[in-house]
Amino acid sequence: MAGTTTAGPGPAELQLNDRDGSGSGRATISVVTIPMPFDAGALLDAVARALTPRTRLALFDHITSATALVLPIAELVALTTARGIQSVVDGAHAPGQIPLDVSAIGATWYTGNCHKWMGNPRGSGFVVIAEHAALRPVITSHGASPEYGPPNRLHAELDWSGTHDPAVHLTVPSTLATVAVEGGGWPAIYQRNHALACEMRRRLTDGAASPPLAPDDALGCMASIPIELPPGATPFELTKQLLRDGWEVQIVDFPPRPMVRVSAHLYNHAGEADLLAAKLRSLGVTIR
Repeated sequence: MAGTTTAGPGPAELQLNDRDGSGSGRATISVVTIPMPFDAGALLDAVARALTPRTRLALFDHITSATALVLPIAELVALTTARGIQSVVDGAHAPGQIPLDVSAIGATWYTGNCHKWMGNPRGSGFVVIAEHAALRPVITSHGASPEYGPPNRLHAELDWSGTHDPAVHLTVPSTLATVAVEGGGWPAIYQRNHALACEMRRRLTDGAASPPLAPDDALGCMASIPIELPPGATPFELTKQLLRDGWEVQIVDFPPRPMVRVSAHLYNHAGEADLLAAKLRSLGVTIR
């Protein structure tokens, strides 16, 4: 089973990867629709119903990209672990956006990025691998030789990959400490940025006809709001126009209708939502 939100045609989805039962070694992908407006309990029920005896792997987003939803990741992983199914969690948006305890989640593999919400340089991602997981890197370093490196063979094989520059990884502790000082500590940062994202969404959707995509407690420090574009416009073109005008905000192509995704960090303030709403109206965008 693999589960990841998709931004292609159709509703928000989770993808489930099963062996096809033919003995050929091929895999098939099953799809679970994420309930929208978002309901965590309904999502867990849908995933549980989709699991089969042939399911081998689960891939979940921790925080979805297009819809900015914080999924009940520990519960989703527990569903698969109880059935002997390995799990991969794409946690690209989680570090620095929400409190994160990877060991408590219990995934077989958990990946995250430090450049998105922690403010570290690009290239400082990480993967946490369960002790029982079998994994070999696609490109090995000197650790491919059994006489090289530490006893932990996975560590040895990943330890030295040619001309890789480890500087961005070495800066992570300094980044964590620096941002914490700026924001009054990470717990305060999480609380402040989450409250700001919720307030920005409230201001943008004031008077909108549609209900919000998710309750506040399903958000981290991002929020997505459905919009209607003017005739002939595309999300990509609108994103470029906003960037040319000094606005770095994502317009997401997410059928059945596009969305504007706002992000809240220490350098943002609630009044920016009012300015963004006015800017979108000036471009012919309707907030739904």
